[in-house]
Amino acid sequence: MFRRHGIPFLYEHPLLVYDRGSYRIWHPDFRLPTYGGLIVEYAGMPDVPDYMAGIRHKERVFQQNKLPAVFIYPRDLRNDSWQQQVMARIEEAYHTHEWRKCWSHVLEAPATSARVGQYR
Repeated sequence: MFRRHGIPFLYEHPLLVYDRGSYRIWHPDFRLPTYGGLIVEYAGMPDVPDYMAGIRHKERVFQQNKLPAVFIYPRDLRNDSWQQQVMARIEEAYHTHEWRKCWSHVLEAPATSARVGQYR
């Protein structure tokens, strides 16, 4: 899906998180560098209680580490417009995540007309 939409992604790229009192290396399913490193996790076994306990733990850890994340479930992939719906969730997460609010003055600053290397 990401390739189809021209979105660069990292697959299971190492990520440092603080969890249970220490730093750990996790490998989230996908990270989207052009979306501020947004994490996309596929939670493919929602009917397995222990698996879902792990997913809830990941959600909490990402939130505590102020890492933007979107979790996709099998139910999210059941209709013909699933790609548009997933992309809408990614866009919403990117535009509403608190790190973006803190840096919006930098991220949305107007481009300057100055050119590097041209001095008079």
